[in-house]
Parts: sequence; structure tokens; C-alpha cells
Amino acid sequence: MEIRNEIKDLILAAARRILQNERGYLSPADEERLRANLDARIPMYAGRYPILGLLDELDVMADAGHGAAVVTNAASKRQRGMQNLGWDDAPGQFSTPITDQWGQAIQESAAEATEKYFCQAADYFNTGQREQATESLCSAIVCSIAATAALLCWPHRDRDDDLRAMVGLATGGTLPTNDESIYQLLQSASKEGQDLNSAFAAAMGQPTAVRTGAYDDAGRTSAEAFLFARSAVELINQLGRRLR
Repeated sequence: MEIRNEIKDLILAAARRILQNERGYLSPADEERLRANLDARIPMYAGRYPILGLLDELDVMADAGHGAAVVTNAASKRQRGMQNLGWDDAPGQFSTPITDQWGQAIQESAAEATEKYFCQAADYFNTGQREQATESLCSAIVCSIAATAALLCWPHRDRDDDLRAMVGLATGGTLPTNDESIYQLLQSASKEGQDLNSAFAAAMGQPTAVRTGAYDDAGRTSAEAFLFARSAVELINQLGRRLR
């Protein structure tokens, strides 16, 4: 399954932050090599943890020399006695010593990407492109919920995983095991969890509402559209912090 553009942007931004922290300034050529390394590895990844898995594939800090130009195979590194930095499949967690760096980089990159999509949505609304605007609001939510899911070691590959992560956040960490349990679990959600469910459903359904005319029938405004999306993002971040 194709990795979503929001996830690609997050991975690249997080890797760039780590490199800059470790190695200093990255030239445009360095950033282009980093992007090329990422693009080359995206088709190789088919799991449900793309942020974690692809950051581990890049593994940008394991080698001497300029990491943006070099990506080392994890198996080769293990043979040389080097630690495989980043995501460790066996325990299902970040491995030391860069746990805090990856976590912070993912959070900062998600916040940056979320705001980028909010600004993009405002531009679309200003030019009357409401469907594109509401799609951008959905992308803002995807950036926030996928990053939060990654930091909690939850799947975050597609919209189904987004929904499950939303339920997990709403219920204090309980991920649904099947479609039927989603509605059952939400009955026990906290007040903030119920608010998240409402805001998430309203925001993610807006592009379809625009296409079908329901957006106009409801007299929806851009301010309301933003309110749903921003409320969802704020609650995702709030409830995610409680679980980390």
C-alpha cells in the first residue's frame, strides 16, 4: 500500500531534524540526498508502522561521514557490532540512545506539518476551493494522529489505523480489535474522548460533505470547518500526552 504523503513529509522532516542536531547545517544537496534515500526505501516498506519503520530504514546517524548521503543496512551493522538505532521491532519500542531525539523530532515535525496544512486550507478557502480546503484540514489531522500513534507504538498506515488510534486515545489506550468493538469502546470514552470522536468524525467527513452538497445544506462556514479540525488536533495531542 502506498505510504501517505503526510507520512512521507513527517519522516523526512524528522530525519532532517535529527541530522541537523547531530551534524549541524545541511546544504540543499544534503537534503536532496536524504530525500532520495527516503524515496528509495519507501517501496521496500509495507508494514503498519511507516514512521517508525522508515526512520529505522534511513537510520541516518549510524555511520561516520555525512549521514544524509549514507544509509547503512541494519543487518550489516549488527554484524559489525553496531547498535541498530531507531525503532526496534523485538521489544516494540524506541531503542537507546536516541529515544528522546526521535520522539522530539517526530512531535516537532508533526506540529510543523499540521500548521502547514492549516495554512494551506486557509488559502484554499480564500479562493473558494472548499473541497481542497477540507482535504487539507484532514491532512492536518492525519499528521497529528499518525505522529501520536507512532509515539505510542500503534499502527498508523492508513485511515483505518487513524480511526483505531482515535478510539485508543478516546478510551485511555484501548485499541479496537474489530469494527464492531469501535462503537462499544466509545461508550466508555471520557468526556474529552467523546469530544474527540465528535470533532474527528465531523472534520474527516467534511470533504465528502462538500462533494455531496451536505456542506451547503448545513450552512457550514470555513470557521466551523476549522473549529472541528483544530479541536480534533488539540484533543489528539492532549490525550496522547496522557498516554506517553
